[in-house]
Amino acid sequence: MLTHDEVPRASSPSSVVPRYPELSRAVTESWKRHGYHRSSTDDRRDRAVLHVGNALPFDEIVATMDAIAATSRPMGASSDVAAFDVTFAAD
Repeated sequence: MLTHDEVPRASSPSSVVPRYPELSRAVTESWKRHGYHRSSTDDRRDRAVLHVGNALPFDEIVATMDAIAATSRPMGASSDVAAFDVTFAAD
């Protein structure tokens, strides 16, 4: 299922490297509404593919991937795991 949410591009002001906490919150909320693999007994993760232009700085790509990967879900009885397998594709 494809979904579309717009989030303002704002990095955390307390960080030297880019961090996108609003994006992380938006991804988590979207996953809670639309995620496929939410059960603690399901060992699969949802997939996120980040499409970026060739000119996007690498630190912004990493910050965006980190924001997506921050979404976690319970796995088994004892731990949380990332809800997404994240990859990126450049133009």
